[in-house]
Amino acid sequence: MNKQRYFKEGIIGDRNGTPALMGRHCTDCGKKSFPPTELCPYCASDKLETVFLGDEVTVLAATTTRAPVPPYDPPFTLAIVDMEDEIRTIGRVEKDEDVMVRKGDRLAVKFGKLYEETVFNKKTKANETIDVIGYYFVPK
Repeated sequence: MNKQRYFKEGIIGDRNGTPALMGRHCTDCGKKSFPPTELCPYCASDKLETVFLGDEVTVLAATTTRAPVPPYDPPFTLAIVDMEDEIRTIGRVEKDEDVMVRKGDRLAVKFGKLYEETVFNKKTKANETIDVIGYYFVPK
């Protein structure tokens, strides 16, 4: 089994035994943000609480690229999505090639291996493969 690491620390948490995206809720202005930050991106307050975000998003725009963009092999689809009607983010959509993703489509948030990376372990003097774990979207 390969070693694992998160794509970005602090964005995935455990909600009752299930992975979930984590954001921040500002107690001063009431807005939510993602990914988690130290200051509110809307009012610069430091009065933030960590919150779990929903497991569905709505597509605002999507595009499929056929050009190689490491670490992903083409074709792959990226979507700008609305999360909880106030957070916008971008992510990869895992789908069959014949499935079209359009504005207004609902997608589910999923977690798993995004790609593999190879690193050299100085102790063992050997290459190791690491599974990079993160979030992605799938059609509902």
